[in-house]
Amino acid sequence: MSKLRDALLLINFLMVVTTVSFSQNHINFIHLSPSIDNKAIAVNKTIQDDSGKIWMIQGPDIYIYDGYNYKLISSRKIFPNAQGAHSIKDVIKDDFNNIWIISYNGLLTKYDSHTGLFKDMTPLLKNNERAHIATSKHQKLWITTSIGTVYTYDEETMQHIITIPQLNDRSISISDMAVGTPHELFISISNGNVLSYNLKSKALEYLAAPFSNYPEHLNLTTDTNNRLWIGTETKGLFLYDIASKQFVQDSFFKGNAHLIKSELFLNLFVDSKNFLWAGTDGGGLYKVDLATGEVVLFTKQARNEFSLSSNTILHVSEDNHKNIWITPNYGNLNILPNSDNTIFYHEGSQSETPNRILSIYRSSQNVLWAGTDGSGLTKITFNPDGSTKEESFFNDENTNKGFYVQTIAEDNNGNIWIGTYKNGMWFYNNKTQTFREIPVLNAKNQKAFDVRTLFKDRKGRIWAGTSTCLNIYSDQLKLLASFTNNTNNLSGLIVQSIIETQNGSIWLGIASGGLFQFNENQNNLNASTFTDRSVRNANLERVSSVRSISEGAYNSLWLVDDAGKLLKYDTSKSTYTSLENFKSINNRNIAAVINAGDDNLWLSSNDGIVNFNTRDSIIKTYYHTDGLQDNTFLKRSAYKDHNGMLYFGGLKGLNYFYPKDLNKKKSNASLHINAIEVLNQPAEVLLPEQFATGISEVDALRLEHNESSFTFRFAAVDNILHPKFFYAYRLKGFDDDWIISHYDRSATYTNIPAGHYTFEVKAGTKDGLWDVPPKSIAVSINKPFWSKPLAWVIYLLLFAALLYGIKRWLGLRKKLYLEKINHKNESELHDLKMNFFAKMSHEIQTPLTLILGPIENMISKAEKNGNLLLKQRLNIIEYNAKRLSKIAYELTLVRNKELGRLRLMVTKNNLYKNIENIGKSFNELARKKNIDFTVNCPQNLTNTWYDKDKIEHVLYNLLSNAFKFTPKEGNILMTVTPVDSKKSIKISVTDSGPGVSKEELDSIFELFYQSNMGKKNKGTGIGLALTKELIDLHKGTIEVESSEVSGTTFTITFPVNDDAYTDEERMTVDDDDIIVEELIDEETLVIQNKDPNVLKKTVMIVEDTLELQLFLKDLLQPQYNIILAENGNEGYHYAKNNLPDLILSDIMMPELDGIEMSKKLQEDPLTKHIPVILMTAKNSTNAKIEGLKSGAIEYIKKPFNTNELLLKIQNILISREYIISKYRKEVISRPEDFIEKSQDELFLESLVANINLRLEDSNFKMEDLVDPLNMSYSSIYRKCQALTGHSLVDFVRILRLKKAAMLIAKHGYTVSETAFKTGFNDPKYFSKCFKKHFKKNPITFKNEAQKVGVDAYLEKHQVGS
Repeated sequence: MSKLRDALLLINFLMVVTTVSFSQNHINFIHLSPSIDNKAIAVNKTIQDDSGKIWMIQGPDIYIYDGYNYKLISSRKIFPNAQGAHSIKDVIKDDFNNIWIISYNGLLTKYDSHTGLFKDMTPLLKNNERAHIATSKHQKLWITTSIGTVYTYDEETMQHIITIPQLNDRSISISDMAVGTPHELFISISNGNVLSYNLKSKALEYLAAPFSNYPEHLNLTTDTNNRLWIGTETKGLFLYDIASKQFVQDSFFKGNAHLIKSELFLNLFVDSKNFLWAGTDGGGLYKVDLATGEVVLFTKQARNEFSLSSNTILHVSEDNHKNIWITPNYGNLNILPNSDNTIFYHEGSQSETPNRILSIYRSSQNVLWAGTDGSGLTKITFNPDGSTKEESFFNDENTNKGFYVQTIAEDNNGNIWIGTYKNGMWFYNNKTQTFREIPVLNAKNQKAFDVRTLFKDRKGRIWAGTSTCLNIYSDQLKLLASFTNNTNNLSGLIVQSIIETQNGSIWLGIASGGLFQFNENQNNLNASTFTDRSVRNANLERVSSVRSISEGAYNSLWLVDDAGKLLKYDTSKSTYTSLENFKSINNRNIAAVINAGDDNLWLSSNDGIVNFNTRDSIIKTYYHTDGLQDNTFLKRSAYKDHNGMLYFGGLKGLNYFYPKDLNKKKSNASLHINAIEVLNQPAEVLLPEQFATGISEVDALRLEHNESSFTFRFAAVDNILHPKFFYAYRLKGFDDDWIISHYDRSATYTNIPAGHYTFEVKAGTKDGLWDVPPKSIAVSINKPFWSKPLAWVIYLLLFAALLYGIKRWLGLRKKLYLEKINHKNESELHDLKMNFFAKMSHEIQTPLTLILGPIENMISKAEKNGNLLLKQRLNIIEYNAKRLSKIAYELTLVRNKELGRLRLMVTKNNLYKNIENIGKSFNELARKKNIDFTVNCPQNLTNTWYDKDKIEHVLYNLLSNAFKFTPKEGNILMTVTPVDSKKSIKISVTDSGPGVSKEELDSIFELFYQSNMGKKNKGTGIGLALTKELIDLHKGTIEVESSEVSGTTFTITFPVNDDAYTDEERMTVDDDDIIVEELIDEETLVIQNKDPNVLKKTVMIVEDTLELQLFLKDLLQPQYNIILAENGNEGYHYAKNNLPDLILSDIMMPELDGIEMSKKLQEDPLTKHIPVILMTAKNSTNAKIEGLKSGAIEYIKKPFNTNELLLKIQNILISREYIISKYRKEVISRPEDFIEKSQDELFLESLVANINLRLEDSNFKMEDLVDPLNMSYSSIYRKCQALTGHSLVDFVRILRLKKAAMLIAKHGYTVSETAFKTGFNDPKYFSKCFKKHFKKNPITFKNEAQKVGVDAYLEKHQVGS
């Protein structure tokens, strides 16, 4: 069954591979895919400029290719004088290397190869004619216009030749033009005729042709044999002999010409090798040998990716290396490389599809065998006529699957041995021409499927290196010996290479093993051994793998290891030599090595084939541009036949040649600087004046100091198909050494200092060999102004000025230091003054309180007893005591002003009553001095806004000064006038005194300044300065007019509407407060307390001044039990032990002041319920707020009105008694509920309790509830929202407002007191919030509650009692 299966398999293969093909041309086209910015370029024509760059035409634009990149030249630059884009019809290169461009609408442009600039040549055509067709020959440019005029252009001159009369018919146009001899011109026209024009005889005649008079486009060109080629659209290609005037194509064409008579030809081109290239529409590309007439046809082959990409050829051109550039209608550019070397090529397949070649062998029968990478085995037979016959084996074309043939050998009988990957070893019988498989088995009877190498030694034995063993066979297929891998001292994975040297030694290269020598046992071949020769040096470094071996001269071997490095092994000394110093070899991955003789090595690699002549160390490298199939060759795919021909297998087939036939051309590369960028912009845009003649002509670059960052882009161009050069550059004067950039073609410099430099760039065909002429550009960077000589002169002057300035500065510094010391002393003195004022103000207020307290009682009694004289005397005492109090207050104001603490407390006042009261206080003084004192004030000024205390102080001061300086029987007039629709008030105080001199008028408002008159009257120098400050604080003005005749007039103007002041300046005052104050001012209240509960109350007085302490005791003792304490510590101790009903305390005391004592009382659970009233001489808002924050419920300034004090104490105690009584009733009427409460109820109770504890704290934040409730803020917020329907902030505000409603309606608190008691800093803001919640302001709420009934009213508004 096994034999039957093998036979069937053999028959199958034979059936598959019986197809035979014949071919004369094994050619690969290079495909180029032009693109820029990842966009494909659809090219329709190509041409090469004198620098070697390829110009590619696409529509209106040109793309220039330098072998690396594509550069766009837009239509606007090509046709500089034209509007819009113009598609390019044709491009021609003349004999002077200039490029001429014609657009479809007849524009003609010349590109000057020397300047690199485009010039519009259209104006040189006469009568506004437009260019149509152009060609270059005999050092002239021949141009036809659209109306049939022919011109020649030579040496900047446009010469008219002829106007073809046949083109008077506008339906006929010129199709093409060709020039024969310098005097012979041929023109094809659209009606299918060709005209001949002789420039000497001026004769114009038709050619008698087989295609005449058939309307079609005719393409023309001439060759070097004075023949005219005509390509038609319907009748093929014609050849016209100009001398004999005969068409000779039928006798000329040879070879594959049977279709040439019916093709539609699109273009004709004659190259420099005397070949005609004729491109057709769908018929492929014809190549005609102009000497022999041999015709070769190239077409697109579906299975050959290296054939033409299309059968429609739009254009054919040739570059300076004689490479043929073919432009098909679709797809890539196709390039046929020129090869001056006799390098033969074969695709390695029967179908002309290029294959990857793994192995090559040329048999004794002159048959070439090519083993492919997955496409089986190809047998190539060479016919006597030069053609080849291909047969394919082990390949199924239907599935495109075949054998991987790794090695081929021939035995002495001419039979072929084939080693494959995965399919074992096969044997080809040359006589029967049949194949059979030879199983390769090791000593363990294990079959090898990977046969890596086959070799025939001089004894005719076949060696097979496989994945399991190394076997030796006779040519009769008999197994002579088998060496299992890693036995007999043979180590490694698989044998890759075997050779036999001239002395009969056999050497083996093994993967992952190294190099081994075979030691044959003549008696028993199986007992033979191997010697390891892989140790490289004394450090025991090894050659790990060997892929290729070739014998060298003088007992040497040339090896290629698996890293692709070439090594030399001396068999006599067992030493290795590395070739690391040869960069051209060491930088490549060597695939195989062949010694062509005398150590002339040929190395295939991943980058061409290298010829290394070890005798003279000459290295030449051959690439696909030299005729090779590709630059990449496969490992171990190399062979040398008995004639010395070398074979190398690569990706696209195999190349074979005789080494003597190869000649490496010397490079004629030229180096170009293609672009210069300055500050990341094209230099020709930034510096157009320096690039007027084009970048190619620029030899110097001049830059300003702020243009010191630039980039040079360069490229060497030779054979554009192989632009492989090495580069180095430097900026001479800046770089110390050359910078090796290898393949990088740009040099960038940034922030180069000013100076003169030279940019130099060089290139080479090999690393370290700079054989391309260098290029250089001088670079000059101007110095900035600050580095020029003039700038240094300025710097010197500035330095001198600096030295002078330093000297002056040191003098001024000394002066300032002395002034600083003086200022410090003055400041300390000023601070002492201010502290003195504060202390004196406080100390004065206490005795004044002791004076004014009894006086009030004495005046009341004197009035009752009818003792008017005593009352008058007591009034004088009271007036002067109050005046002294105002002086002390004035000192406090001065100190506050200096410390920046002076602020307004604007309230709504009755200006008329205030003015009237102030005037009354001066009536007695006016009577005594017999001064006519008059006050004029309108009575309708009842709703005015100002700081009452401060305006009173201003008016008292002005009037005091007026009375002070007005002589007896003089006049004083105070006039109040509303201005600006009552938005402001103007008050004038005029006296008939001596006046103030003009010199002193500007100084009288300065602090402590005293005029001469003031010094005589013993003034303080404070009053007017403070007056001005207070008026300025009111946003008002103060003016003074004075003369010795009419006296002095002081005029103050200030706003009295509430909008003139900020929210912080305005204070809301209850109408009730105003009424109470007025009542206290107008009449003396007699306290007759009939409430028996009040008489039992205990009041503790905490005062450090003994006299005031005793006065307060005498004042309060008739109605209350009195406890006395001298300081805060005593007060706190007595309060804890005696629990008084109320505490009346001074603020400024030794040991512990009143505020700290109040705080301690509030912190203690035993005393926190006791109300505290604070007394102080401080009259600032901050002092009041600080006192109320400490827990006090009332604040009384010294000196105080005794009746006011008694009323406040009485109201507080009665209010507290009502609260206690109500609480007692609730406890009795509401017994405790023992029903267990829900978690939500407990949460709400805890929340409300914690909020109530903090209602008075204006700095209370919602986050303060987190710790006492032991919940996160977000949890508290969500739960409050869910249970109450209000956010946490709104809920706190509602509780505050409800408490405020109770304080106002039930306990008689004023608006200001209530605001501070409920945590509002601003009474006005509190009033707005109150009105928003209860729909009425606090005062209206209070009045309505008293009318309706407080409890019922509160319950109506859902305020719990």
